Amino acid sequence: MTLKSGKESRIIEQVADWLVLMQSDDVSEYDVKRLNLWLAQDQAHRDAWQQAKHFLTHIEHLPESVNSQAVLHLNRQNRRRMLKLLSLVFVAPVTGYLSVRSGLHHSIMADHQTEVGESKTVSLADGTIIELNTRTKITTTLTRQERTVNLLTGEIFVTTGKKASTGSPPFRVTTEHGVIEALGTAFNVKTTELGTEVEVSQDAVLITSRHFELVLNAGESLLFNQHDHRPMINKALLSAMWRKGLFVATSVPLYRLIEELGRYHHRIVSIDKLIRHIQVSGTFDIYDLNGTLALLLDTLPIDIVYRTKWWLTIVPKSSA
Repeated sequence: MTLKSGKESRIIEQVADWLVLMQSDDVSEYDVKRLNLWLAQDQAHRDAWQQAKHFLTHIEHLPESVNSQAVLHLNRQNRRRMLKLLSLVFVAPVTGYLSVRSGLHHSIMADHQTEVGESKTVSLADGTIIELNTRTKITTTLTRQERTVNLLTGEIFVTTGKKASTGSPPFRVTTEHGVIEALGTAFNVKTTELGTEVEVSQDAVLITSRHFELVLNAGESLLFNQHDHRPMINKALLSAMWRKGLFVATSVPLYRLIEELGRYHHRIVSIDKLIRHIQVSGTFDIYDLNGTLALLLDTLPIDIVYRTKWWLTIVPKSSA
């Protein structure tokens, strides 16, 4: 895919400028305020910034054409290099990276959406309650023939309504991977790079994808995509803890914890590849990143290197 929109090209240039500035040693509180104002101006700005942030936290997984060490040593004179790197990442078919065009498309389509660190509750006419987690976008269709929520990106918790009359169409949540039909019920749905995660809190759901159909009961959870499906170990009734502001980790890799908490914050946190898979267990406040980092410092063999106020790296603890 090639970028044809002048707006999209300008956004990439602006993101490059902001990334170089945020990595500099003399970034000020005024600069941070200016960045926040720029983010507030346009949903497309926020989408592109989040994708660039994702890029920086996963530099060791980029294709060989992208020099990850070059990214770590950028300065104001290397704006051209940053532009080249961002152009590769935003348009190349790299697993886990969405194009700017995709982000713009979702922004235009969404009936309801949340920003970083925001949650929202939407009440539908049939009494169904949709709770949106951070960085979530949905569309809704509620007619005599159809009751559907399309989860474009992010995470929702659904409590189906009691007002639906006899003969009403079934309530469904759709994602790019398949359809979740409510048989009751209360359930959590989350889109990820690996597929769609579903966790049932009450009653059951019927999941239909291209290659399978199955009923998922209360207390069960499933990860599925267009090619495969499998139960999620240690996930039952834990995913929806975000509704209480918590993330419950049971022997999860450190990178997974940081990725999860990163959904709620603008700060960029990268992890040295030597410690990415350290196992972590505990209950963490999703909104208190500083508190979580302090706890990790006390309990794990790690150090934290602050590149700037907005970009930090978790590294192995020094033996010195």
